[in-house]
Amino acid sequence: MRTDLSNLLNNYIDEAVECIQRLQNQSAALQEAARRIASAVGICTVGVGKSAFVAQKMAASLRSIAIPANFIHAGEALHGDLGGVRSSDLVIVFSKSGNSDELKALLPLVQKRGSPLITVTNRSDSAIGKSSSLVIDIGVRNEGDELNLIPLISVDVSMVVANLITSMVASITELTPQKFRENHPGGQLGFAVGLTLRDLRTWQERKPFVRAEEKVLDAILLMSKHRAGLACVLDDTGVLLGILTDGDLRSALAMDENLHLTPVSKWMNMKSITLRETMAVSDALAEMELGERKVFAAPVLNASNKCVGVVTIHDLMR
Repeated sequence: MRTDLSNLLNNYIDEAVECIQRLQNQSAALQEAARRIASAVGICTVGVGKSAFVAQKMAASLRSIAIPANFIHAGEALHGDLGGVRSSDLVIVFSKSGNSDELKALLPLVQKRGSPLITVTNRSDSAIGKSSSLVIDIGVRNEGDELNLIPLISVDVSMVVANLITSMVASITELTPQKFRENHPGGQLGFAVGLTLRDLRTWQERKPFVRAEEKVLDAILLMSKHRAGLACVLDDTGVLLGILTDGDLRSALAMDENLHLTPVSKWMNMKSITLRETMAVSDALAEMELGERKVFAAPVLNASNKCVGVVTIHDLMR
């Protein structure tokens, strides 16, 4: 073994981090690329070799945020796929050298169509770089392998560039969870942002509801039955007045030996987190896990502000 693997690891990480940090020097170019993409009629990403995978992924990411984009392999473009490039398309090329034979053969054909060109490369003075209206220099000096031959860090940094630009485009176009949801109807992402609490059935039968004048013992029995860790205290119209939690009971027990016989109103908590049945599952989960107070269960309200059930973290994670 020619090189100590721990040194190789450290050198790789150091070089990759340094290259990514240097992208701050490309801030103006990155922002300009994002603005052009956000306003373009269509996007065509192009690459060859390992850079083709970066270009393909960027096109997929842009489509996921409702930006019309397609990927064309530079080699296949010369055999018919060039038909996917329109004069109105913004062409984004990924190439470490910027001088590959496929790209140099493709360049005059793209120029003939009048398609504007953005290049992400390690050589701004390359054939593609000189012909582009905007160049983003990835500035990679070492690929991170012993021979400095394998396309590694250059691919990593190019992917970071693609992701940064995609993130900026999402911000410029004011992407919302609702817009994102339209292109992600399936899978875990689609479930999280596509479904609302109302679409879930597990929590809707969980109704540990008590009146303020009822005894704490009644609330305890309901909490045990519904396994929600809390009881919802409602008025006669179904409006939530407060909740009684396991924690409230433990605190009260130290102060009142006849706790089970006292009215719920004496010990209920009136600062509970509440959710709306129209909330996306992802938003409800964030509210329960990332809010000021992390909670295991929360009351759910309908459009009339009436409590309709209790949802738990398990319901959302399931």
